[in-house]
Amino acid sequence: MTLLEREPDLTELRNAMYRLGFGSHFDFPERIPVILPREVPDSHWVDPVGDSGVGYGVAGRWEVMSYRFGPATRLGRAVCNETSNPIERQIGGEETIGTSHTFEISSTVEAGFFDIVKASVTTSFSMTWSKETTFKDYLTVTIPPGYCSWLELAPVMRRLDGDFIYMRRIFGQAFIGKFSGEVDAPGVEGDLSDVIRVREALIPGQADEALRELAEQRPRWVEEQDGVLTFPATLLPEKWSRDADTRDVTAQARPRP
Repeated sequence: MTLLEREPDLTELRNAMYRLGFGSHFDFPERIPVILPREVPDSHWVDPVGDSGVGYGVAGRWEVMSYRFGPATRLGRAVCNETSNPIERQIGGEETIGTSHTFEISSTVEAGFFDIVKASVTTSFSMTWSKETTFKDYLTVTIPPGYCSWLELAPVMRRLDGDFIYMRRIFGQAFIGKFSGEVDAPGVEGDLSDVIRVREALIPGQADEALRELAEQRPRWVEEQDGVLTFPATLLPEKWSRDADTRDVTAQARPRP
């Protein structure tokens, strides 16, 4: 689901490419040969530098920037009530959501590559870009007997679609290549807000055994006291959590801390 789309201002990037003598390629990117990002030396992951005689760099040619909700992420700690009475407990915590991308980029150049993305976004869209964001929220809820409760985050993600163009020119010898794909990272725009929901699921039949095994296998992360289990929500077994009768208790947009 796309929440918002925006077209980039490519004036400064176009000027940088013309300065290096690559203006025609910028206007007709389909003529540029495709390369793999790992073919670019680490030291060349910088903004375009130099002039038409000597220089190298990477520039973004964005087709569109859009906003959408990212995949739901469990936030902090969950509480399961295996007693026969309702209980009040605090759920939630914090989770760091980071950049994901489809490029074939080795870990040795990922940091430098992100610097290029950040510079391109600032230039093309006049906004800042963060590699990761930490979300933090806590809430005290009443948990019925036989239920688990946790917080679930749906972060607003910024997605860039387009080409990255690598240029190198040394004393008249020119090389240019491109690699295309998408880059996602947390990012809000205008009235868009991340959504945090309280999720409440009936513990399915025979799940007690799975919870017991969870407590035994991961004692460092699981607290057990008088029929109440508290543990990171990410440890909830995917299958029974997915198949359970899950329902929204509340749904509200919360600003990032």
